[in-house]
Amino acid sequence: MIRALIRRRPFATYYGLAFFIASMVVVQQYFYGVGWAAAHGGQHFEYNSVLLKGISDFYRGPVYANLISIVWVVFNRNPVYLGVLIFGAAPTISAIIITALGWGWPGVKRLLGRFRPWPSRAFRRDALFTYGFITLFFFVWSLVNLTIIGRVHGMQDVVNHTAYWGLPLYLFPLTFLIGGLIDEGGTSEELGWRGFALPTLLGEMANPLVVAVFLGVLWWFWHFPREVPNLIAGKAVMGGPLQWGTFLYYQALFLVLVVAMSIVSTFFFFRTGGSVIPGILLHGWANFISKGVGIYDITTFDVRTCLEIAAAVLIIILCGSQLGRVRYLKLQALDAQRPA
Repeated sequence: MIRALIRRRPFATYYGLAFFIASMVVVQQYFYGVGWAAAHGGQHFEYNSVLLKGISDFYRGPVYANLISIVWVVFNRNPVYLGVLIFGAAPTISAIIITALGWGWPGVKRLLGRFRPWPSRAFRRDALFTYGFITLFFFVWSLVNLTIIGRVHGMQDVVNHTAYWGLPLYLFPLTFLIGGLIDEGGTSEELGWRGFALPTLLGEMANPLVVAVFLGVLWWFWHFPREVPNLIAGKAVMGGPLQWGTFLYYQALFLVLVVAMSIVSTFFFFRTGGSVIPGILLHGWANFISKGVGIYDITTFDVRTCLEIAAAVLIIILCGSQLGRVRYLKLQALDAQRPA
């Protein structure tokens, strides 16, 4: 019965489970926060603020939140932050569970096969160009950020930023490469969104642009439960009283960002023959730059969102609503014609 339901409604069952897992983490967070407030004289428990403080205390200095630093805090400070990892991994956990229940081990093997950088020789050249382009773009963007920080605040402030990475400045290329893979968002989420949800929706809906926008909206909505404890407490994220105008503005900005990211990720999904690696890198490096190399203390101009929107618009202009699927199907057909 469950298998029949999953096969009949694969995306709905997947998304429902992913949303349920994330929501249960938020429920746990809320009740932990109630206990925290009772033990701290009514002080509001803000998940992100206390997490970052725990990381900073453990490392004796500021370090941005990532898979490594969060795991260390879980085992050395407070296991409650395991919820951060479960929340981020909810799309992937759901994808594996739904695939296993619906299609068994062969289905799970196909799902995990999305981690291949390209599926066949036909896609190899396009995939290699894609990975080179993504890497170069984000590396240059990182250097531009560091240059701006140096010109505004001085070289010492650039050196001080190395505290966020845990490696010295001269090892920045290594830090950059690692940073794209240890973000708890990109690495934890993408097998779900781009490995299961995207190909499932592409099989159900004819227009890739509609799929990308639809998935982007649901991606945004899946994040929303994490806002609920602060809304109940009347607090803004990272402290301060809740201002509804500001809250709605940032939610709208985040919605535009993730829809644009969904469009860009869909394009690169096609370019690599259906790999989730571009999604991991796009998501991971964007978060790495925002958390560890950002210039947001210098300007309120949201560079990341503007770049994502520009990239999405350019892809639509060049590829139309198919977002590159025409070439994807062409290479698939070419690959099918090769002798075994």
